[in-house]
Amino acid sequence: MPSVRQILLETRKNLLEHKRKRIQQENVKRLRKLKLSVDNRRRLDILQNPEEYYNVNLERERHSRKFKVKQNVYKVNVKTLPFRDNSKGVRQLLKRILQDVKERMKCRPDDYLRLNLHHPSLQSDIWFEFTQSKNLNEDLVMNKMEAVQQSKKDLTLTDGAAELELFHVHYSQGAGGNQMKHLQGNKETFKNEKQSIVRIWNEDTICLARAIVVARCHAQKPTDKDSPEYAIWKKKWERIRRSEILSKKQKNEALELMKSADCNPHTTFGAGPNEWVKLQKVLEPQYRLKVYEFKRGAPRLELIPIYKGTGNGTCLNILLDDGHYDTILSMPGVLGHSYYCDYCDVGYSHIEDHRTACPHRCSFCLANTPCAPDGTCVQCFICKGFFKSMDCYQRHLRPYSQLSRVTVCDLMGRCDHCNEWMSKKLLYKHKCGGQKHCRICKRQVAEDHKCYVQVKPKHKDDMKDRKKPLQMYIYFDFECTQEKGIHVPNLCVAHRVCTHCHHLPVDQPCKRCGESFGPQRRYIFQGPTTLKDFMDWLLGTTPHAQGKASAMVNRDAIVIAHNFKGYDGQFILNYLVHTACIVPTVIMNGTKILCMQALDLKFIDSFNYLPFALAKMPSAFGLKELKKGYFPHFFNTEANQNYVGPYPAASFYGPDDMTSSARATFYAWYEEQQGKTFNFQKEFLAYCISDVDILQRCCAQFAQTIHALVKVYPFREAITFASTANLAYRRRFMPPDSIAIIPNLGYHPARQFSLKASRWLSWLGRDLPIQHAWNGGEVKFGNFTVDGYDESTRTVYEFYGCYWHGCPVCFPDLATETLVRTHPDQRAGFERTRISIGDAMGARIR
Repeated sequence: MPSVRQILLETRKNLLEHKRKRIQQENVKRLRKLKLSVDNRRRLDILQNPEEYYNVNLERERHSRKFKVKQNVYKVNVKTLPFRDNSKGVRQLLKRILQDVKERMKCRPDDYLRLNLHHPSLQSDIWFEFTQSKNLNEDLVMNKMEAVQQSKKDLTLTDGAAELELFHVHYSQGAGGNQMKHLQGNKETFKNEKQSIVRIWNEDTICLARAIVVARCHAQKPTDKDSPEYAIWKKKWERIRRSEILSKKQKNEALELMKSADCNPHTTFGAGPNEWVKLQKVLEPQYRLKVYEFKRGAPRLELIPIYKGTGNGTCLNILLDDGHYDTILSMPGVLGHSYYCDYCDVGYSHIEDHRTACPHRCSFCLANTPCAPDGTCVQCFICKGFFKSMDCYQRHLRPYSQLSRVTVCDLMGRCDHCNEWMSKKLLYKHKCGGQKHCRICKRQVAEDHKCYVQVKPKHKDDMKDRKKPLQMYIYFDFECTQEKGIHVPNLCVAHRVCTHCHHLPVDQPCKRCGESFGPQRRYIFQGPTTLKDFMDWLLGTTPHAQGKASAMVNRDAIVIAHNFKGYDGQFILNYLVHTACIVPTVIMNGTKILCMQALDLKFIDSFNYLPFALAKMPSAFGLKELKKGYFPHFFNTEANQNYVGPYPAASFYGPDDMTSSARATFYAWYEEQQGKTFNFQKEFLAYCISDVDILQRCCAQFAQTIHALVKVYPFREAITFASTANLAYRRRFMPPDSIAIIPNLGYHPARQFSLKASRWLSWLGRDLPIQHAWNGGEVKFGNFTVDGYDESTRTVYEFYGCYWHGCPVCFPDLATETLVRTHPDQRAGFERTRISIGDAMGARIR
């Protein structure tokens, strides 16, 4: 039994332990309250000052004049947030980032944007479809990011730098007056000299409505110049087309048109696509509004339509240029052609060039509008043409133009064998015999020819033939300064090697290519003219000994860079187009350059074959002597070119752009460099040379391995690893005629038949031996296949459906071929039974 002293001591011990636990719990509560207060302050700070938690830099900028698209790529570095579950803070952060880039691109709410979000932790980019700028907000981005996070949990904004690639399409609008004192340039000269263009001079913002009322008045021009209606129109035309700014007639009708279309005539930005649609609704069905603009990037001035109104009315053509609208009176006059098709938007000088194929013209009498069939088919025994009606036949006997005495009958003709309708000039050279040229097999084949993927012939071994020219490879890398926000190359290292030495260190001489190019294999270009010096060397020529044309020194060379498609290639493409005035042939994958051909040079990207970072290449190929280091790219400025001193701060190396593991490795290396001297020029040159050494040696090892296995030269015969694998299979493993190339419409695209026609023929076949699709298959006579045929009575049965045979009521324009098909059968002595779908099923056709 314990003593009283022991009991008192045990009680005191329990009280002290209870007091300690109580104090500990109070301290935990106090710390939780303190931490909650700090977290709340941090959350509030993110909501109120989000710009302090991110940094946005413009990486590159491109503008396509042809497609009117502006592309900007921004690099966004997000600082470490206090906690990961701050959804409101992240949402506010994204909102400010989007607002920031939109302001930098001068994007208005009605403009269209397309966003591509790239992040190092993503296997593929996140794409957003084209939408108006006001609809591209933080909610849309957050929803896509949350969907990605469900499948990839380690996506965080702070783990590496994100790239925002935005495509900006300006919302076309026109408004302002066109002052004479500002006329300048080829476009203004073009518009002033063309009599088919009426200039609109105004000081208000309704130049679109003014241009429309001028075009509408011109469309009302009477054909008979001696009639009294023409005199009335002439007086009205002179008043409404007046070029004075204070033309009341033009302005009053323009304001009335804007009012009837419910358009605001006093808008600041003028008229755009929304107003085009509203005005078209007022003008139809008598008129059809079309808006044109000058084609951007074309070698000569060309007009392209950017809006086509609905309906088949008379076209009112309007020209939009530099935010101002003018009237086009005649498209053939503007384009310099004899004719113009308002439906296909093409000009042509010979009437048979387009109207025989245009579905909106009569392809038989070549009239400007389709001829309506009247149920008869008239044949001309001179030109052997078939015509929809007697009017169509009579029209083909008259001159097709007021400027010519030639008739359509003199101009056109039909082949007796294949019934093809063409000009007689082409008919003299026409050959038909059931054969065609196969572009895959590259030979004349029968019409029923079935095509297969062709086996590639085995490549001859160039290593044994010393008479053939050497295949040269040029590996290069750019280092750029970006102190002004634009990447400008200030160092380039290039290695020129051949197939015999590209796997060797560049300091070892090569006997084969040394005979033609000398012992030097490494070339260094440095300074503000780095890009020009490199391109001059790359495109350099040597004079011919006998005075003939100069030849390129690097002719037929293959130029390789890592990430050529997204970085190094952009500098070369820009130089070729804007400085050297050379238009290269480019194979694109979106906005990335897969392959580029310029003169006799082929540019490819090694990343298309080895899709991983350059730093991982040596370990992948077992080249332990090669290793990629670190360099402070942001320290590469004009003032630091001759810097010698302590190592720059870690921020100059861009650790925020690295992944978490790479960032930890970098800081461990950086700690080891403390106290050492950093020589900028020495480290700069050594870093770039090391990159090109790694690229050359690893690419050579890859090419040798592939050629030894499958006898394919990947860089010479392909542009990606996928195309290399495809070529290897076709050359080494694929059996002949094993993979069919199926036509787009299948092997028998014309063998579709009508269910209603088959039911009708089955009903008739109760008492008659009619052969049709359900009973022995359809019978073919020449080039035509008939629905049903009775051999005993030599009778052809044809079911004329509304669409496929052109019902004169529902589809009058489609009745042409039906009328043409009737006559060859009649000449062969057949009797055709024709029945419309309405007669067969007792339906009323309205």
